[in-house]
Amino acid sequence: MKNIKHKAALKGKTLSLALFMAVLCAVGQVKGQQRMQYTQYLLNGFLTNPALAGSEDYMDLKVGYSHQWAGFQGAPKGIYLTFHTPVGLKEGATPIEQEDDFKTLPLRGRTAGLFIDPGESSGKGKGSGQQLRHGLGGFAFSESMGPITMNGLGASYGIHFPIGSKLRWALGASFGLLQFRLNPANVALNDPNDVAVAASTTNQLLPNLNVGTMLYHRNFFVGGSAKQVLGNKIEMSQAATGQARLVTHYFLTAGVRFFLGSKTELIPSVRFRYVNPAPPSIDFNLSLFYNDLLFGGLTFRPGDAAAAQLGFVIKNRLLVSYSYDYTISGLSTASSGTHGIVLGFRLGIKGKDRGRAFYW
Repeated sequence: MKNIKHKAALKGKTLSLALFMAVLCAVGQVKGQQRMQYTQYLLNGFLTNPALAGSEDYMDLKVGYSHQWAGFQGAPKGIYLTFHTPVGLKEGATPIEQEDDFKTLPLRGRTAGLFIDPGESSGKGKGSGQQLRHGLGGFAFSESMGPITMNGLGASYGIHFPIGSKLRWALGASFGLLQFRLNPANVALNDPNDVAVAASTTNQLLPNLNVGTMLYHRNFFVGGSAKQVLGNKIEMSQAATGQARLVTHYFLTAGVRFFLGSKTELIPSVRFRYVNPAPPSIDFNLSLFYNDLLFGGLTFRPGDAAAAQLGFVIKNRLLVSYSYDYTISGLSTASSGTHGIVLGFRLGIKGKDRGRAFYW
């Protein structure tokens, strides 16, 4: 038993040191990603793309938590809070129903959530069928990996241009502050007096800018975004060789929504992520929604993990979802997987109005 405990402690120390070295590579040499990976990003498109601020017809509030590679000492953990809402919508605007003459996809669906003037809905109006809309939002998060902690908060703005009666093009940006902390005291070392490690302590407040765009319709979406576009330099007390900077993270996302009858929706999608010069990664997703009450999904990330997700909506206002990633990389020998939880609140929905209009 004593030998087992010794091996477990040794493994924990080895992992902490490995994580610390990986972070130094990511920060000092720009060799890897610096931000958390959340499996359930499709439930909260605003989390990675500020252009989606105000895309829904209500205030959308979400809280999420992820514990990556559970079982590892110092493994990545993250928690976030986001909210966004449309502003300045015209009084009396009503949602468009899926029309019989719209043939992009073969099966008829339900309310799409795009807005028209009341006069046009009764056949008396003219024009594109949508109004220009604006959205505001905010976010706060805390992420940690071994000795690295990154906290942040900020505000977002999105503008949604109508294209015809059923398509929107959104642009958005968010600006805020990041607190970057590196505390080598959280690393278990064989030599606790290692000067090279102890000298790397830093606690810095940095400006942050994220940008994004999205073209979306009730039946498809495609968009891109970038986080940490300022590439801030990180000052360490005794910096190691090479430049220490926050690295820009790039995301491309696309998907299609198929209506399987009037209540069931199938959404295949992909997401591409790139952090120079780390290898790019891609997620293949397949989500199924039933009447906006129950939903589930599968994700495959080649060389990394396979994930499953399950959730439900209570009274059209409260969303609860859980995801589990099964690690298929070399870390599978010591990791018990990744756990994620998302809670969502829809504020401002009246009566029996439907909730989710699009994909998130």
